[in-house]
Amino acid sequence: MPSNKAHSDALVAYISLLEKNGSKRADLSLKDHFARLLISQLTNEPLSNSTYRIAVDAMLGSVPVELKVRAVQVAREMFPLLVSDVKAVVAMMKSGGYRDFLRSAASDTNMGIKGVKSPVKAAQSHVFSSQQIALQHTYEGALFELEVDDDVMALRVKLSKMLLYLTRDKDVNPAQYRVIIDAVLPTIDTEASRLYFVTVAREFYHFLTADQDAPNQITLTGEPHAARVVLKANDEWNADG
Repeated sequence: MPSNKAHSDALVAYISLLEKNGSKRADLSLKDHFARLLISQLTNEPLSNSTYRIAVDAMLGSVPVELKVRAVQVAREMFPLLVSDVKAVVAMMKSGGYRDFLRSAASDTNMGIKGVKSPVKAAQSHVFSSQQIALQHTYEGALFELEVDDDVMALRVKLSKMLLYLTRDKDVNPAQYRVIIDAVLPTIDTEASRLYFVTVAREFYHFLTADQDAPNQITLTGEPHAARVVLKANDEWNADG
């Protein structure tokens, strides 16, 4: 058991919810494993969104690629319990959380992504609607206003277009968007590239949903070095690729 009582209580509550909802033994065992692995990355400091993301990223670094999607699901289910957010727990239960691992939606999305030789290249040749083009231009304009480096601009434009392509026929809501992101992650080879993609996905979501505060969600920590490392590791993400 974790030494921190709040962490221990969250783990007990998590397993209890899974058992109450009839989770299969194999799924329950794996969720318990990921939850303990995640808790081992937490400190005794008060938990915030940013510190939790750091812990989750550290946990994912030790998880095989083929299991990362499931580990992310556990991280999402654990957070409300760790911060004692009862309303969020109830909302997540209503949307299908605290049960077996998601299979149908993620499987369908995985099939869609695997069916495209390269989502990045597919996005470059796809004919977007005028509304989608306007949305993309809004994002690019926000980056331009921040005077980002050329490499940062090129990489984020390519990744945002890929996200626009992958969400083209779907209702953009938090649950569906998470499924899409989770399906893409196992196709990305390096940890630095995965983290960069998640950063862009998080900020671009605010543009997809017409959030008036979207430009303020753009994060440029570590730039332009971060973009250059990712471009070097991914030929098809390269500005000239």
